[in-house]
Amino acid sequence: MSARPLRIAPLAPDEWDAPTRAALAGASAVHLPAVVARHSGLLPAYMAWATTVARHGVLDGRAAGLLALRTALRCDSAFEWGVHTAHAAARGIDDADVARVADGPDAPGWSERDAALVRAVDELIEDHAVGSTTWAVLERHFGVDALLEIVFVVGGWGAGPCTAWFRLRSPIVAGETPSPLQRLAAAGDFGNGISATLSWDDYLYINPDLTLYIEREPTGEWICLESQTRIARDGIGVAESILYDERGRVGRATQALLVAPR
Repeated sequence: MSARPLRIAPLAPDEWDAPTRAALAGASAVHLPAVVARHSGLLPAYMAWATTVARHGVLDGRAAGLLALRTALRCDSAFEWGVHTAHAAARGIDDADVARVADGPDAPGWSERDAALVRAVDELIEDHAVGSTTWAVLERHFGVDALLEIVFVVGGWGAGPCTAWFRLRSPIVAGETPSPLQRLAAAGDFGNGISATLSWDDYLYINPDLTLYIEREPTGEWICLESQTRIARDGIGVAESILYDERGRVGRATQALLVAPR
């Protein structure tokens, strides 16, 4: 995996206000939550980020709508495409814009800002990261909180490849503190859950096994999954996750899948 630039620095502890300290209690050494802390509306509902973005988002309607449309198209979601095309006009997106979304970021007629939004979707889906050139354009048009929101809107639950941090809120065995290895094993089983490519409402996901490849002993309470699910036409699939702790990469998880219509 190639190194990626640190584009948004974690909020330093001496910058935390009282609500931030409460939200990050016990997690001061974790990088991503402290980055997310720069978006004050998102942090308290980090694990329920979709609701937070929808209700307290800072992106304007047109930007959010273009992101949603291109993501729906690239994820081949007819349902989501229908929902967002139905609301497009109310967000300042006309029929010509919808056609351009289908044509992609190089279609004639885009503004610099809108082309970068559409291109960011493609890069996040194909490369799991926004390219440096696209990011530089987005920085000219959006603040830090909106940049965070762009990534969360595209990397939505069930919208394909996704990265998320997990921490067990309850022990596996009552009265017994989970070990870092137990925490890793529990989190490793969430890869398909965060990166499903087909609607949970329409499809069943049966996960017959989970294989963990552990490269070193994990440390700490937080485990990060960088996950992607692939499903063949016969319903056989696999979810693959790269696992990280607070120190860096720690291993890989592979889940076999059987996918069928409900």
